[in-house]
Parts: sequence; structure tokens; C-alpha cells
Amino acid sequence: MNTENQTIRTVFPFIRQVISDAYKTDTILYTHPYQNMERIDRGFRNMLWGEQKRPDIFTEFLTQEPCYRMAVIKSSLGFYNIMASVSLEWNHPDFISIGPFCDEKISKAFIHRIISNRKLTPKQAAMAEKFYEILPYADANDVAFMTQHLLCAFIPEYRDVSPEYLNYSEETHEFKPNSEAFEHFTTSSAEYYAKYLTDFLETLVSGDQKETSDKLKIFLDASGAAKKRSLHSMKRNIHELNSFCKEKLLTTSVHPYDTLHLADSFEAEIEACANQEQLASLPYRMVRKYCLLVKNRTYSEYSCLIRSVISYIDQHLNEELSLSFLAGHFHKNASFLSGQFSRETGMSLTRYIHHARIQRAVQYFNTTSLSVSEVSLNVGFSDFGYFSKLFHKEIGISPRTYKKMLKARTDITLPD
Repeated sequence: MNTENQTIRTVFPFIRQVISDAYKTDTILYTHPYQNMERIDRGFRNMLWGEQKRPDIFTEFLTQEPCYRMAVIKSSLGFYNIMASVSLEWNHPDFISIGPFCDEKISKAFIHRIISNRKLTPKQAAMAEKFYEILPYADANDVAFMTQHLLCAFIPEYRDVSPEYLNYSEETHEFKPNSEAFEHFTTSSAEYYAKYLTDFLETLVSGDQKETSDKLKIFLDASGAAKKRSLHSMKRNIHELNSFCKEKLLTTSVHPYDTLHLADSFEAEIEACANQEQLASLPYRMVRKYCLLVKNRTYSEYSCLIRSVISYIDQHLNEELSLSFLAGHFHKNASFLSGQFSRETGMSLTRYIHHARIQRAVQYFNTTSLSVSEVSLNVGFSDFGYFSKLFHKEIGISPRTYKKMLKARTDITLPD
């Protein structure tokens, strides 16, 4: 296997996450023999036209001479995909697909134009409306520019690659709608909805407010629940979200009374909302309070000693936190403190400190312009090499690479 393949396949989860955070769109890595190609457009084209041969651009990518290429492709159905080869094998290179997404805000006029231009049947039109409702909006040039920046970090040759713009908006097809394809598309859409909802709920019960808020936004964008509709529709959607949260917390160790009490309070608050602006911000307040409930309940199961140790560590990450120091600070035997911490939390004291420091380092990188060495010192590491080693172990890439990726994101204008 070539070095490029190994590198891209290793860092692909990071690339996918960065693009998802910025544009809320899918990124897929394809390797030979290229299975599930219909995922490129979530099966939409197959639903409309039945099984299709690969478009010419796909064939070109799979049979090209060994070189790196990036193509920005506009479909006849009005959405975009970006394809970029990431290896140099003859006839079967690895490539990534980004999309589908639209380069203009989805409106009734936009959907009507697509339906009219493509002469969709009423049944197809209904599915098209559902498809475009959950399609993310992004500027194609911005997505291409970010993708090139990301790939340059791992494939330097991408600095010399210019995106090719291919317009397939005039392509013609014989319509071959069929019930099987229609049902497959419906099932595929439901799977996306279920995946984003599951990701959100699993993060919710971790008690991590920031990550849960990020997952919530992805779910709301994907489901269309975040769109401003009538007051009645928005209330119904948030009632459902509250119900999902309640049911999930009832499966945890949080006392059912606490969960039901909080859920009931949100039910009343939802009904009391008088305008769409209040409703739009309510899901994030719900997340904050549900996460606090989970975290407080979890910490309440620890002894007073261990809660005090955790609180002290979180507030003094840039100071000495050796076992001997903490044992002296809390007037405990070092072996006793270490053993008690492991028994109650399930991890060693040293492991917890390292984890907390690296997570704080990530926050510094995300919110400040501090250098890598400055961040290292601010989270309690005087040995830069040791900090880099632990950061790579925890996050999967070096701190310099992480900071470089963040800079690539801020060097371009992100969509609203």
C-alpha cells in the first residue's frame, strides 16, 4: 500500500469531521472495488431513474492516469458533489466524495424549479421535497477550497491541483421510477435521521455539554427540525425532542424522579413560548440542563473525597498535579488516594489528569491564537515532547497538525 493511502486512510476521520463541522455535509472515502456508490447522492438518483450506469466523471476518475484531481460537479438535480482522488494507483485510485449539498438556500421556488425542469411525477416530487429539505447549504467554492487546504496538509502535491468545474445540469435521463427504489430511498432517509438522533442521544448521556450541543445542531440540521415553521409545528418538534431526551435518561442511573421532573418543566416551557425565536433557542437550554443533570448525578455517586479531587484537578490543570502533591494536599496516603480514585472512577488518577489536560488544550486551540508551546505550558506540560506524545495518543494527530487544520478552516469564509 502506498504511503499516501496509509496517510489519508488514517486521518480521514479527522477530515470528515472538519468538513461536517463546517458544512454539515457528508464525506465518504472510496477504495477499490468502490462499494455503495449510491451513497454519493444518498440514493436519490436511483430512486428517480432506477439503476444508472456511473456518470462519465466517475469513470474518468477510476481510469485516469496517475495524478491528483479534484472535480466540483453540479448535478442536473441542482445539488453539488466534490470528488478528489487521494492516491495514485492506475485505474483504481482512492478518492473522497463530499456532498450532496446545495449552493443556494432551499426554498419552495428552488424545489418547484427542479420539479418543473426535470418533469417529476407527483410521487417523485414528494420525495424530492423531502430530499432537499434536509440538504445542507454551502458555497461550492468554499467547500472546494477547504478540501484542498485539508488535503495539502497530507498530500503536498495538492497545492498544484486546480478544481475542475463540471456542469451536468443539462443531462437527460429516461424516468424509470419503481416502488423498490422509492422504498429504498425512504429507508435511507430514515437511516440518516436515526443515525444523527442516536449520535446526539449517546452524547447526551455522557454529560458533555459542548459535544452534545454540536451533535444536536447536526441532528436539527439533518432532520429539518431547526427550520422556522409555524409556532405549532416548532412546538411539536421540540416536544418530540424533549421526549427523546427523557426516554434516554430513563435508561441511565439518573433517578427517574429527577428526569421526569426536568422533562415536565420543559413541557410547560415549550407551551409557554410565544414566538419562534424563543423556541429556536430552547433545545440548547434543554441540552445544557439535561447534561448538568447527568453530570451531577454521576458525580454524586463519588465520595466527597473524589469529588473534591476532581474539582481541584479541573481548576488547577496548569499547576503541579502529581500523586504525592495531591495526597499531601488532601492529607491522604498516596496509595490509598490512588486506589480509591481508580475504584470510583474506573480510571487511574494519572489517566484522568492527562485526559483533562489534553481536552483543555483542545479548547485553547479552538478558542485562542496561542502557540503550541504556550498551550503546552498552560495545561501543565513543561516537556513539549511529552505533551505532543500524549496529545497524539488522545486526539489521533499531533498538536501542530491539529492547529494547522484549524488555521485551514479559518483561512476561508465559512457559511452562516
